[in-house]
Amino acid sequence: MFNAYSIEEVVSKLPLEANSISNYGDTLLIGSKQGHLICCSQTFSSGHNIPSYDYQVCRSFERRQIINLYVIESLDKIICLTDTHLSIHEAFAPYRLISSITKYKQILCFAHLIQQNILYILISIKNRLIIFQHLEEKLEEIGSINFDDSALRILWCQSNSLFISTKLEHYFAKLTIIQTNGKEAFNQISISEFPRLLLSIPSRSSDLSLPISACLLFDKQIVALNKDEKSLEFFDLEGGGQTKLIGNEENCCQFTEGIVDFVYDSPYILAILCTNCIEIRLITPSVFIQKINLNKVFMLNVGRRGSIYAANDTQAWKLNTQNKLRDNLKFLNSNGHHEIALQIANVYSDVVDEKEIVNLKKSIAAKSFSERKFSKCFDIHAELKTDLLFIINLFPKFLPEKYSCSTEKFINEIKLYGISNEENSLDEEEINKKAVDALIKFISMKRQEHSKPINLHFLDYKEERKENILSTNSLKRHEVALELIDTVLLKAYLMINPKLIGPLLRLKNCCCIISETEKDLKKAGLFEELLILYERKKMFRKYLEYFQREVKKPEAATHAHGIEKIATFLMKLKSEQLSLILEFSPIVLAEDIELGVKIFTGIDSSVDAKNFDRDSVLQFLKRQFPAAVIPYLEHIIYEWEDKRPKFHEELVLQYITRIKSLLSQFVKLPVNNQFMRSLSSNDENIDNNELVILRRKLRAFLETDKYYTVKDTLKLIEKDEVLADEQAILYGRLGQHKEALSIYTNKLVDFAAAERHCLIYYNENDLNNSQKNGEKQIVTVEYSPQKRPNITEALKLLRRHANKINIVKAFALIPSETPLSRIDIALKAVFETLCTRLTMVNLLMALTQIAINRTEINFKLLKQQRININESVVCFMCKKRIMESAFVRHRFDSISHFFCHRQNIERIQKKINAFNEHS
Repeated sequence: MFNAYSIEEVVSKLPLEANSISNYGDTLLIGSKQGHLICCSQTFSSGHNIPSYDYQVCRSFERRQIINLYVIESLDKIICLTDTHLSIHEAFAPYRLISSITKYKQILCFAHLIQQNILYILISIKNRLIIFQHLEEKLEEIGSINFDDSALRILWCQSNSLFISTKLEHYFAKLTIIQTNGKEAFNQISISEFPRLLLSIPSRSSDLSLPISACLLFDKQIVALNKDEKSLEFFDLEGGGQTKLIGNEENCCQFTEGIVDFVYDSPYILAILCTNCIEIRLITPSVFIQKINLNKVFMLNVGRRGSIYAANDTQAWKLNTQNKLRDNLKFLNSNGHHEIALQIANVYSDVVDEKEIVNLKKSIAAKSFSERKFSKCFDIHAELKTDLLFIINLFPKFLPEKYSCSTEKFINEIKLYGISNEENSLDEEEINKKAVDALIKFISMKRQEHSKPINLHFLDYKEERKENILSTNSLKRHEVALELIDTVLLKAYLMINPKLIGPLLRLKNCCCIISETEKDLKKAGLFEELLILYERKKMFRKYLEYFQREVKKPEAATHAHGIEKIATFLMKLKSEQLSLILEFSPIVLAEDIELGVKIFTGIDSSVDAKNFDRDSVLQFLKRQFPAAVIPYLEHIIYEWEDKRPKFHEELVLQYITRIKSLLSQFVKLPVNNQFMRSLSSNDENIDNNELVILRRKLRAFLETDKYYTVKDTLKLIEKDEVLADEQAILYGRLGQHKEALSIYTNKLVDFAAAERHCLIYYNENDLNNSQKNGEKQIVTVEYSPQKRPNITEALKLLRRHANKINIVKAFALIPSETPLSRIDIALKAVFETLCTRLTMVNLLMALTQIAINRTEINFKLLKQQRININESVVCFMCKKRIMESAFVRHRFDSISHFFCHRQNIERIQKKINAFNEHS
């Protein structure tokens, strides 16, 4: 594709046969089969930028064949593996030997790890892995691991992951080490967990001549492995599983010939092929870049960034990419290979201008959009934090009218995306589902970026904190962005999934443009979502007017639905919208009084309904819907416990007015007529008659309510003979029991009612009142309208209530000519009552005497006791000294101030009272 690397000759003819290479900075180190080290240093002639190399030979480096060299620049050390031992040298002349491992012969390979500036070396011998640490210029063995086969290649990474390659298998394993600091042994390392097999990959046949190679892709934390002759596969270093590289569909890197060895120089992989050439490819995507022919090359080493050293047994070269970097980027950009150019630019971001990288990303985004790779396009724009308005302008049909003027600002950039017509609009076919889906994901992510600061701002504002408080300009900026995002989201949902519009509108911080949203929803016929908009944006009148129109439609289902929706919505409104409620509630009240009343009473003790101006509501109902007044007053009195007399008196008035209206429908009959008595029945089973129910409610209210004016109420019904029961109740509330009993016995001829009246007002603790009640029960007989006194009824009363009546006065009222046999049963009841009363009095006197005696004994005992109060005696409540203060001695001889004791009693009593009120 292009020449990524230029070739510089380092050494044209080596004095010794090379066997391994490494580098120390810009110095190439070559290990020979004779054990000598050849150092090739880079120099520049004066006035020239072309480098030249001079080499020196260190013949005292090793005495055996050098198999492998590795330079650790951070520690200035060289690790050298020969055919008999492993040694560590200084990385500068004269390359002094620091330490070596001679205990183990035939070391197959090694790997190293630097942790907290301590060097650890892992060597492989037959069926074993041995770990050393290098401290104070000594290599100390700290552990070993038995293995089933001999490891031929080891990679040890900073994450403590191991890659182990044997003759037939490859292993990924974990080796965890813990560094300990002790007084006797400083920086000792213990193996906390031996390697466990993560993945085993069947190797190639052993008869193949090509060796097994592996390489760490350090910037991706993966391992590349030549699993077969021509291809590399990639495995995750953490999990050990095969990994999928983004942009590489085949998940492998395919070369043209068999691979001998390979190295990684981001973003390229360079492989020596069996045809003695170097092939250079990209990984993502797997693209051929360059092929370099070098004579019998078999060694590669990664130098500094952009530099690769290659060698055979007599020659060495340097492959350099940085001197061609600018030309290559220009070539790739002009030929449309923006992604490859971006990979290279990212690696050399310190050299390449940041603006150039941004332009490359924009070009990739435009190309991706044209190729319908919308997700990729928007991912790039998310990374670049592109102006949201520019993204929306790519979809002109989604651009709100408010922002239509922004198109001119981006007209030139938009043309790169294939939108070139003057009107700046896309065809309907181009705005397909895939594009809109990608747009929705992008702006949804942007929505989170803007909504989160707003939510935190108002949360901290509410809790009076300053941590996340935004400035006025910042808050406005986020809100404007949300307005655009929500409006575009709604338009996008309209196109591909209208069901998502409702949840969007219900969001607490939904900021869509109301006029635009309303127009779009009406055009699409999404009236349910339109109502959600009205409700969330508190456009109450528009919401109600919509259902008002629905109610007027002739369809029965639509009519009922509209009534219910209006009622439900009105119930949600607060007291500030009472005028609106009064305006639209007649629609509901005209159809359903019960449902209409719920508008003003709420559901489940609604707090908002409780805060309505009850006077205004009452006057409104009285004026337009009188039938709703009684249910409303009953609710505010019984449910809300409103104690204001005006509402109680109004309820009484409404009861009486309605009852009189209903009674006027009947023929006028005597009040003691059986039919008329049935209309005042207390039998709860008779509940299908409105008049009966209302009279029952009225009597219960008159008997129990404390907040209406009894005298004023009596004046309302005093002349209505039909309401004699209610008159009797009111006389009783006024204490005029004689008048009440007269009504029961003379007008209504209802002795049972008279008896109930006496029982209600009887007070056994009030002797005078008790006598009066007894007399009044007998008066029911005396004032009976019959010609003769009703002796039988009087005796029944005497027998049932002997304990509540003054016996002497009661018998005095009985006519003298009454035979004794008729009063026999009554006399027995009287005598039994007197005996019971006498027994109770005697028992009470005996118990009282016992209590007195016990108290006197306790008092004598207490007088004999001595209480010593000195400076050491303290109040057990306040912990202060008693001294000369009044005190109380409690059980178990504890002492407190009298004042503290009294305070404690009052506090306990308050708690009891509060508990009783609550329960």
